[in-house]
Amino acid sequence: MKKLLKITLYTALSLLGFVAVYLIAAFTIPTISVLAETVSDKNITIYILTNGVHTDIVVPIKTADKDWSKEISFKNVVKPDINASWVAFGWGDKGFYLNTPTWAQLKFSVAFKAAFGLSSSAIHATFHNSLQESPSCKKIHISSEQYLKLIGYIENSLETDAKRLRDQYKDKRQL
Repeated sequence: MKKLLKITLYTALSLLGFVAVYLIAAFTIPTISVLAETVSDKNITIYILTNGVHTDIVVPIKTADKDWSKEISFKNVVKPDINASWVAFGWGDKGFYLNTPTWAQLKFSVAFKAAFGLSSSAIHATFHNSLQESPSCKKIHISSEQYLKLIGYIENSLETDAKRLRDQYKDKRQL
């Protein structure tokens, strides 16, 4: 009985410790500042958009460097608006995206799986006609070079049919 009580106490303290570390990190990490790169031509506008639960990087659908409409199809959207000027990309736990539109709907099982990487991840794309700066929507000006880096990061994060087939082909060749 004493051993069971000790194990239960250790488990409860470990869980409380994890929650405490998570909360401390969640409130302190965003306050860490980073020096901005010095660039002369900040000619691309992007946005960082949050709904309080999820954060998205919002980029123009079409620029001289990239046309996202060729990769992110309007036909996959519930209410497509072909006049949209912006596309928002969000990364995260698939269950969290699908089951947690607000903090009030967060379930322990979803949070646990997301925290420990026990479920699959997802990228979601949302189209916007226009964006207004607000506490939940921050405008950022970046250079073309920085935007090309961002494009590369987003493209490498997307699992396209072509990338999936290429990876399957590589796996078969390694056998």
